[in-house]
Amino acid sequence: MPQRILLGLLCLLLSACGSGGSGSSGANVPITHFYYAYDLLLECGQPVFPNPPIVEGGIPTQYELLLGELPPGIFFNSSTGEFFGVASEATPAELILVQASNEVTQINAALVVQVYAADVCIPSYPNGTLTGTVGEFVTFAPPFPCGSYSVSPPLPLNTGVNFDTTTGEFYGIPLIEYGPSIHTVTASNCLGEWETDIEIEFNLPP
Repeated sequence: MPQRILLGLLCLLLSACGSGGSGSSGANVPITHFYYAYDLLLECGQPVFPNPPIVEGGIPTQYELLLGELPPGIFFNSSTGEFFGVASEATPAELILVQASNEVTQINAALVVQVYAADVCIPSYPNGTLTGTVGEFVTFAPPFPCGSYSVSPPLPLNTGVNFDTTTGEFYGIPLIEYGPSIHTVTASNCLGEWETDIEIEFNLPP
């Protein structure tokens, strides 16, 4: 009896449980590997970076949290196996166990989730000026991303340049002549908000 219990626990925690199927659908094919590339190590007030599950073999039809409790503000998508949200308070390291399953397989993956206490998050950009040439790719980002970001006023869509609210990066290919214009970037986390003004200008090629 102890051996059967031990084998059952090993099956739950480490291995793929289930039998193979004969259908050609991905839901009928055994899932051979399932894991996450990164642990979720976040600063309080920071959005979850994309960390989709990596799956080989069959296609999971659902995901389930088997073990562990997510920090406040962090959520789990049972359809895609992804984590999302913004960490709202610091928490110690927590082991999370996720199960992916389809018609013939149940397989588990573990990762660690931890939210660190926030520090001052000042949105610092080199020189405080973004300049670019129409038709040429530009990127402009703070050297040490923290918290989450917003920009006001937002860049017009027809400029062709985007703003990443997770990293604070401006990126894209300018499509029109624009500026100079002052935009305020706000960085926020669990400690508060900080602002900085940057000047943005896109010029026509010489």
